Amino acid sequence: NSKGNKNDGDSTATAAADGDKKLEGNDTMQIPENICVVGAECGRLLRDLIEDGTISTIFVNHPEPPTQTYGSSTAVLEAIMAGGEEPGHMLNSETLHAAAKCLKSPKSKQKEEEAGRIVIMTDNLWYGKLICA
Repeated sequence: NSKGNKNDGDSTATAAADGDKKLEGNDTMQIPENICVVGAECGRLLRDLIEDGTISTIFVNHPEPPTQTYGSSTAVLEAIMAGGEEPGHMLNSETLHAAAKCLKSPKSKQKEEEAGRIVIMTDNLWYGKLICA
């Protein structure tokens, strides 16, 4: 955020004379420089705008499962796992494959770095199984 833009309530980001970014009213909390938040359709972003093998970690926190419109029966899950039609949802197979291509490989030139990973948080067991199918 630039100086003067609201961040969350009464805190704003400022740049100190030495270049360190801090939240106003907080002398100790640094604004992280190694994070990117993007508002876009994730499949297109991953396929078209992110170079393969460049991402360390992708975090997905509580994505909306398709169960509100598609159902959540075991039979549906088994049909999908057997190659049946996949319901429309953010973390479909195509998106997960695109995400995997963007992750750093353990065989990459940066041997001291670990392989990339996807961290998905969900409280919906059925959806978790669908994502892993």
